[in-house]
Amino acid sequence: MIDDTSDFFDLDDFAETVKLNGKTVKAIFDTPRVQFDTGYAITVGNRPQLTCRTTDVESAKVVQGSAVIVRKKEYTVQDIDDDGTGIAVLHLHETQ
Repeated sequence: MIDDTSDFFDLDDFAETVKLNGKTVKAIFDTPRVQFDTGYAITVGNRPQLTCRTTDVESAKVVQGSAVIVRKKEYTVQDIDDDGTGIAVLHLHETQ
């Protein structure tokens, strides 16, 4: 387990401040390109995600459907991947 993730979430590098359920935390926002296989065709798109500390996710009580604000855009959490190292990835959907 990672004891100290503060260097990973340095605001001078890739991290930025975001809101998880109204709580301000440091996280890394990304929109990687992904492929979806519908069974009839393969579609390419972007899936926004937020990498953050598991302790921040837990303290903000983030679950599927929770509100996230990044760069003044609102998202909802679709899925949470916790890799067991103290880091979690929130897969997001932009709120219309």
